[in-house]
Amino acid sequence: MSKENDYRKIEGLLFSYPKIQIEIKNLRIDIEEIKDVIAIHGASDAPRASTPTYAFNSSVENEVIQREEKLPEKISRIEVMIRSKERQLQKIDNALLGLSKEDKEFIELRYWKDISLVELCDRYNMEKYGLYKMKNRIIGQLMCLI
Repeated sequence: MSKENDYRKIEGLLFSYPKIQIEIKNLRIDIEEIKDVIAIHGASDAPRASTPTYAFNSSVENEVIQREEKLPEKISRIEVMIRSKERQLQKIDNALLGLSKEDKEFIELRYWKDISLVELCDRYNMEKYGLYKMKNRIIGQLMCLI
């Protein structure tokens, strides 16, 4: 992979950090919802037949039953997705440990709070060239760590 692609990859990860956090929270909500469905259907007071009833089921009933049987499998898939996203965040967090306080602040402002480069120039009292140089240095450090 070229240095430019690595640079873009790191920037993409940094920009997506807040989004990934939201995705994890939403996936956890999905799991709660599925567990509620399982609990509701599992707590039914309907008596279970101990012998075959030879009753005919509709295709809709069969489809609903099949979907419910797949819910635990769906929870497992969502949990795998959550762990993957958490590992992405952990890699970023670990890489940020190697940065100075000022560099971390820059990452937070630029990538997570979406402060424009013009505003950052004012904040850091720098020209655009100096800010780009700072950004390139920080991303270069992160490329070695992520």
